[in-house]
Amino acid sequence: MKARLVDPMLDPKRPVAERYPAVTNIVMGKDGRIWVRGRAATDAPRRRWIAFSREGRALCRAELPALEIYEIGSDYLLGHERDSLGVERVVAYRLRDAVTP
Repeated sequence: MKARLVDPMLDPKRPVAERYPAVTNIVMGKDGRIWVRGRAATDAPRRRWIAFSREGRALCRAELPALEIYEIGSDYLLGHERDSLGVERVVAYRLRDAVTP
């Protein structure tokens, strides 16, 4: 009998969640906006963020690289990215031309 190596994630009998979180991250902006990142594939190169007012009104959205945000203001964000080799770097991006959802 020959043994086969099988990835448990490929096993059709593995348990699969029926529900997934719609939100994967929330960041409070320096300007009072609440930035919410929606769920995306883990290998997606860009992520959609939506900024809300404190009252819950959607203000704008941004398509950003896959990164971890440390600080976000009305026209900038600071965070860190990891490249395909796993090398991390601190980044700063200018936010402009916000799109209203």
